[in-house]
Amino acid sequence: MSHKKSTIHPLLGFLGAFFFGSVLLIAGLGMTYLGATLLQEGRASLSWHTCEGIITYSEFKRPGRNSGPPRIFIHYEYTVEGKKYTGDRYSVRGTEGRRGDDRRIVDAHPVGRVVTVYYSPSSPETSLLAPGTKYGDYIILGFGIIISFFGAIIVCASVRSVAGK
Repeated sequence: MSHKKSTIHPLLGFLGAFFFGSVLLIAGLGMTYLGATLLQEGRASLSWHTCEGIITYSEFKRPGRNSGPPRIFIHYEYTVEGKKYTGDRYSVRGTEGRRGDDRRIVDAHPVGRVVTVYYSPSSPETSLLAPGTKYGDYIILGFGIIISFFGAIIVCASVRSVAGK
C-alpha cells in the first residue's frame, strides 16, 4: 500500500494559516475596540448633563427585502447655554434600540414630544436619549476577545511550524 505525499508546499500551508489567523486577529481586535468604546461611552453617558429637547422627526422604517433590519429614525432639538443643537442618536449605538423594541421606541417618541436629552458636558453636540450600556455591547467585546485569542493562536502556531523546521 503506497501513501501519497502531500502536494501542498509547506510554505503555502504556512501562508494560508498565517493569513487566516491574521484576519481573525485583526477582526477580533476591531470588535474588541468597538465593544470597549461602546461600553466606555455608555458608562460615561450616565453622568452626562441633561436638558429638555423636542422630537422633530420620528419614523420606523422597514427596508425592502435583503436591505437589512428595520431601523428607527428619531431627530430632536435641544438648547445648551443658549445654543441650539440637533441630535439623532437614540443610544450610544445610534438609532438602534433592542431587537423588537424599535416600533415601541418610535411610538414613545412622537413629533412634538418633550424629552430628556443627555449631552456630553465637554462636547454638547454629542447627545442621545437613552444613556447607558446595552447587553449587546458586552457581547461585542466578548466575541472580539475570543476571536482575537483564536487568531493569535493560529498566527503563533503557523510561525512555530515554520520556525521548527
